Amino acid sequence: MSRKAKVLSLLERKTAIGLRKKANEFHRLATEKATTSDLKTALHTMLEEKVSSISRVTSAAALRSDHWYALEIEQQGKIAEGKLEFLGNELRDAQHGMAAMDHRQKLYSERASLEKNRFREARETRLAQAFTPRIEQR
Repeated sequence: MSRKAKVLSLLERKTAIGLRKKANEFHRLATEKATTSDLKTALHTMLEEKVSSISRVTSAAALRSDHWYALEIEQQGKIAEGKLEFLGNELRDAQHGMAAMDHRQKLYSERASLEKNRFREARETRLAQAFTPRIEQR
């Protein structure tokens, strides 16, 4: 194998490792997005329950406490929405990075195989020239 083919093979392996890392990152982000989405749904449910329970409160202190709690839940919901938007952008970027890395790996693989074939053909040509039959020499 020629030096160029070896380098291209190494680059292909390197991009394969990078692609695995990107895939792991993508999986982690997708899992985190699903968890955050579940959290947002739970917060929305809690907020609806709290708002419906505020109308049943009789004392002013309890009303203030429930109102504060509802505001906190709403704020956490907004934070979860922001995190979901951020994770969506990160997932899109990670997916784009994976596609680019996959494309790069395919290019390196094709170039390495072409170089290996060229090297093999050149070696076969040299061997064929080195062992010329005696009939042709006469």
